[in-house]
Amino acid sequence: MLIEEKQADNRAVTVSYLEGDLITTYQAPLTLTIKAAAEALSAHKEPEIDVLEVRAEEGAGKIDAKTRSGVPVTIRLESTEAVATRIRIRVGIGDRITSMSIQEAIGDRLPVLHNS
Repeated sequence: MLIEEKQADNRAVTVSYLEGDLITTYQAPLTLTIKAAAEALSAHKEPEIDVLEVRAEEGAGKIDAKTRSGVPVTIRLESTEAVATRIRIRVGIGDRITSMSIQEAIGDRLPVLHNS
């Protein structure tokens, strides 16, 4: 299991890798995180990924996608606080490198939250 904690601007990020899922918590609301995740998948180049479905419901969301070679990609999102979202990324049976690349692209698309 990989566990890493880092501070990206004002977004505290905890990353762990467990049984094929890359689990990350962002200090960002669910709706913004779903949008950032869908954009990150659509823009991903190595491998190219096609978004098949984006679903959002009260406090949770799910994105189903596939690489151009047919490998399934699933992102599950769960609101853990008003401005915190936990995401679980799975690529195939557990492609850690592609999962980390997607996770970084999601973080790059999230706005920096400023303390008032």
